[in-house]
Amino acid sequence: MIEIVNPGIYTSVQDGGRIGFYSSGVPISGFMDQQSAQLTNLILNNPPNTALLESTSLGPVIKFHETTHICFGGAMVSPRLNDRIEVPLYKPIEVKKGDLLSVGYNLIGNYSYLAIAGGIQSQIFLDSMSMSRRVTSSFRLTKNQRFTIGHSSFEYFTGTEIKSDNGILLENSIQVYEGPEYKHLTKNQVIELFNKTFKVLNSSNRIAYLLDEKLKNKLLPILSNPVLSGTVQLTPGGELIVLMRDCQTSGGYPRILQLTQEAINILAQKQPNSKIKFKKTDFE
Repeated sequence: MIEIVNPGIYTSVQDGGRIGFYSSGVPISGFMDQQSAQLTNLILNNPPNTALLESTSLGPVIKFHETTHICFGGAMVSPRLNDRIEVPLYKPIEVKKGDLLSVGYNLIGNYSYLAIAGGIQSQIFLDSMSMSRRVTSSFRLTKNQRFTIGHSSFEYFTGTEIKSDNGILLENSIQVYEGPEYKHLTKNQVIELFNKTFKVLNSSNRIAYLLDEKLKNKLLPILSNPVLSGTVQLTPGGELIVLMRDCQTSGGYPRILQLTQEAINILAQKQPNSKIKFKKTDFE
């Protein structure tokens, strides 16, 4: 069992997401950066979509009530065990009963992942443990919460750790496909869209990332149509909205671009004020 001594700024339980309920208007949710979260799980021999803790900005302080193994991935953080032992990324670390783990602030990147051997055991709703503001009773951890840990036969051996070059954290090129309404853009809009550098706004969250530079726009709103994670909407005022894991299932703004799955992971790791550029790609 683990105890949340301090939840940090925004820490939640996330897994592979709520699959199969999109047609009923339920967001998929799940890991913001799927690649990093799944890799962190696999290092501990967990199935890739096992529930773990996802945190942003300032991570939690956790007390362990049993001996187990943990692994960090995603954003670069500087976690410490019992205020003295630095915990590396993408390497299994044994924690003892009574140990106190302080995750600390993000140094590079936006979402940090803490996987535990056997996985976090939390309330299941619609086949998922993922917390979501509009779906589950709570959307982030609170002080003094306790979670049990699933059974694990994980054993550490040399070579279990993975050396990460943090490429996903440093990449600023966001690959996109044409969206359904892309064909309605003017030539000048297309040129501007792919030559302009956009900045991530502070108001970005798990529902959507907002970009501050506007695109000159006279496109009319559309009838409400399906949207999904990675859909880029263009508002009448020229703002670009990139929908993320907790996004709605339909919308009425023109869908001019669609991020690749890798690009969603890259964008998820961009902190406020980070700069990005769109790069067009074709379906393979």
